[in-house]
Amino acid sequence: MTDPAAFWLYEDGIGEARAMKIVGGQAVALRIERAGDETTGGLRTGATLPVKLARVLGNGRGIGVSDGGAEILIDRLPKTVNEGATLTIQIRREAMSEKGRMKWPLARPADEGAMPSEGPDLLARISADALPVRRVTPTSIDGLDAHGWRDLMDSAMRGTWAYAGGELLIALTPAMTVIDVDGDLPPRALAFAAAPEVARVLTLFDLTGSVAIDFPTLEAKVDRTEILTKFDSAMTGPCERTSPNGFGLMQVVSRVERPSLLQTLNANRRLSHALTLLRQAERAGGRGTLTITAHPAITGLFGQHTDWIEALTRRIGRAVIIATDPKLPLDSAVFASESEA
Repeated sequence: MTDPAAFWLYEDGIGEARAMKIVGGQAVALRIERAGDETTGGLRTGATLPVKLARVLGNGRGIGVSDGGAEILIDRLPKTVNEGATLTIQIRREAMSEKGRMKWPLARPADEGAMPSEGPDLLARISADALPVRRVTPTSIDGLDAHGWRDLMDSAMRGTWAYAGGELLIALTPAMTVIDVDGDLPPRALAFAAAPEVARVLTLFDLTGSVAIDFPTLEAKVDRTEILTKFDSAMTGPCERTSPNGFGLMQVVSRVERPSLLQTLNANRRLSHALTLLRQAERAGGRGTLTITAHPAITGLFGQHTDWIEALTRRIGRAVIIATDPKLPLDSAVFASESEA
């Protein structure tokens, strides 16, 4: 039976879709998907498409090029397929943005007879979770913000997670995600308090792949076992994990299908700030023309995406003017309404 206290909230925002999973009144998962997101190359996990094999790399791998020019790393290539051939593939992992480079999307040859598809979008993925999906709007009382969306997204953007007595510091590296357990509690108490919070953050921010957690050093094996007990009881997603070693280092590994929330937000921080400000503009209230004053880097992005401003105008039913102030920080804007004469 479906738990009535568990459901998804879904918001069809300007430039991105947003979702939040609520269980027992608490947010347990945050997800966003951006239209034409450069961090994924526009190719979703599950998409099926034809590509031309541009290069054979050996060891069953090669580089395919889509009709749109996207390069895709193909695994498990049949030995009978040669360069220049066309084959149908299915995306298994979306492109990943890393420092200074883009990691190709990963694909495998599709099943024989597979038809081209774009893969499930965010709404389709959360709808497949067998939980109710509630669509919310800027005027919804029980919307994302009622469950802490702004603060949670700010935490993800900073890569920090505060809890009673401590804080998790989350760093993205090309090899793995690293979580440092920090705080003022004695080492044993700090480690015990952090273990369930680490489990929560992994699911909340969709941190997959290889994750290293640096707990305080605990010499007693029984204490290190207790860390595992607390982590396992709180972890809701599929994963494999090691036991903390004598230096407090623990590793959690899970399947990667798409960028984590932190990767998406930090791949293009200017874009993240711009979309957040558009979301705030939808909720600015007032009457008459709405003037949005923001940093030139943000207004320049608005100029490149006039469809965003057109969508905002339609949604709020008011004219929108964009103004520039270089003194404003990237993550801030001034919203001013001018009453109609």
